[in-house]
Amino acid sequence: SHVLRAMQVPDYALRGGVRFSFSRDNTMDEVERALAIVPEAIARLRAISPFGPQEGALPAPDAAYA
Repeated sequence: SHVLRAMQVPDYALRGGVRFSFSRDNTMDEVERALAIVPEAIARLRAISPFGPQEGALPAPDAAYA
């Protein structure tokens, strides 16, 4: 994503980056629905990813922007 690159997201995080765009037209129901769906989808994708899981290979997600 050119937006994630502009935000200076590290290269290793770009492969698995997900960017959401919200506006005033979104409802709280839509946001809550996304929050209900996304964690399971991410877990499924991580399970089939050729990049992981590799213990200690990548920093913790919260450390990527520290």
